[in-house]
Amino acid sequence: MRGEELRKFDTEEFGNSISIGRSSSCEVCLKGSAENNVSREHIVLKKTMGNWTLVSKGHSGVYKNAEKVSSVPIEDGDVFRFSQLFLCIGSKCGPSPYDVTWDADTEDGNRRAVLWPGTNTIGASHDNYVMVRTQDVSRFHGRIILEPNGIIYFENIYHSVFSAVNGNQVGKERVEVQPGDSILLGETEVFITKGIRVSQDAAVRSIVKKPPSRAELMAKSPLAKLVIAVFIILVLTLLFNFFATIYQILLG
Repeated sequence: MRGEELRKFDTEEFGNSISIGRSSSCEVCLKGSAENNVSREHIVLKKTMGNWTLVSKGHSGVYKNAEKVSSVPIEDGDVFRFSQLFLCIGSKCGPSPYDVTWDADTEDGNRRAVLWPGTNTIGASHDNYVMVRTQDVSRFHGRIILEPNGIIYFENIYHSVFSAVNGNQVGKERVEVQPGDSILLGETEVFITKGIRVSQDAAVRSIVKKPPSRAELMAKSPLAKLVIAVFIILVLTLLFNFFATIYQILLG
């Protein structure tokens, strides 16, 4: 999800195709958790010859490392963003230990956002990993990059926008940042901080619709219902004949 709440599902519980979206017909239903720019069917995971592929179906797209993807093989550790939700691949995959926080009043009222491994765009647009909606922050202002070795960098997306790290203006080269450092986006100050993580495996039941078992499918078929009805009639007939025979013996 956004990283503030983590929900898990196991691909082994499904077949060779898993749909994800706002529609109640999706195997992973995000109704009530996703905004309207998440499509009814936004992502489809397909398994072919033991390998999984992500296919983007949503109008607002799917991003990996801040790059838009349409169809891409998936591996453990991959993080995909769609709108302000995130899909992490692998049991150990998830948000980084760090957040971005700010004190400025924003249009949506948020003051914290999760940082993910890899590239995180930051700006005023909804189409960012970190959305900071103030008047002086550009739509796509910068990138915060978390390398696998733990080093964090900040860089401007456009050199014409003003950014500074700990009071030092950022130029064309990316700048290393540390937890506790201040990044100035225009006149809006944000900070790299230690994150807060909450895992709720129990919540999976509310978003994951498991495929019906073979027994459940058979029970719902018209033929199965007919067989059950005939069986009940036969049992009732036998019981009626049995009690009728007992009654005649008692009278005789």
